Amino acid sequence: MIGFLPKPLRIDELSEALARHVGQPGRAAPVEPVPESGLLVATLGPPAVLMDWSRLDQFKEFDDEELSTTREVVLLFVTEMPQRAGELRAALDACDSPALSRAAHALKGASSNVGAQALSDACSALEHSSQQGQWPADAADQVAMLLALAGGTCQALDEWAGAQTLAQAGPV
Repeated sequence: MIGFLPKPLRIDELSEALARHVGQPGRAAPVEPVPESGLLVATLGPPAVLMDWSRLDQFKEFDDEELSTTREVVLLFVTEMPQRAGELRAALDACDSPALSRAAHALKGASSNVGAQALSDACSALEHSSQQGQWPADAADQVAMLLALAGGTCQALDEWAGAQTLAQAGPV
């Protein structure tokens, strides 16, 4: 979980979040700034896994030694992120539930392709909460969290690509 429980609250999710913190006296929830929004988000428990790197490893079976296909998938994800973020913001600004659900669904699929687990999970929550024409009361917070995760994911993928370039270059 990344600092919020989506509304409407489900008892099982609330119970699970509370159970993670029982018996941990003195533990304060850290507060993290969310880029571009100025919001502060308290995190409940350990942060979700940002990246499942094993997903990119699965491409190796079908890739060349330079990881050309994997690099292309990563580059495509990173370069399409501004457009995807724009679609989320536009749907939020228009209070358009179907558009918000579609944008979250599209980003969820792209995130899954590159192993962006936390982003995919957050997209799934937003997609679910905005389906069937219902506007989520916390839509702005959910979109802010998605954008923060998207930024962290793109940074992690850029670092991965840089590390792969260094590995291909060999020892200096």
